[in-house]
Amino acid sequence: MSRGENRTATRRRLWPLWLIALLVMLAAAVYQRRTGPTYPVRGTAPAGGETISYRLPRSAIAGTDAAISIPAVPGVTGELRWRRLRSDDDWREVPLAHDGGHLHAALPAQPPAGKVEYLLRLHTPAGETVA
Repeated sequence: MSRGENRTATRRRLWPLWLIALLVMLAAAVYQRRTGPTYPVRGTAPAGGETISYRLPRSAIAGTDAAISIPAVPGVTGELRWRRLRSDDDWREVPLAHDGGHLHAALPAQPPAGKVEYLLRLHTPAGETVA
């Protein structure tokens, strides 16, 4: 077997390994993106006779307010409640503002490594509160 034929045979044997390595790497990247500490929390909540799909951020760019936004349902209002994580601070409330089919508010910028916990409370026209 000549040197060129040997290289070709080696390449033919190795391409499946490269393909497997690529697939494993892509799967690991997708898994990390969906389950890592900065992935947005996703879910649904019933409010006002409709189901709201939401995607809430778990991280933001340092030095900027974190935008919180969910689709608006007619007649539904709400507020964003937040406080510093693992503190005895009182909960602070920010009303959700209507803007172009969305309810939105902002979490204030935090110092480096500053963490907050927050929740959204929605109020339906029927008097129900969904948290």
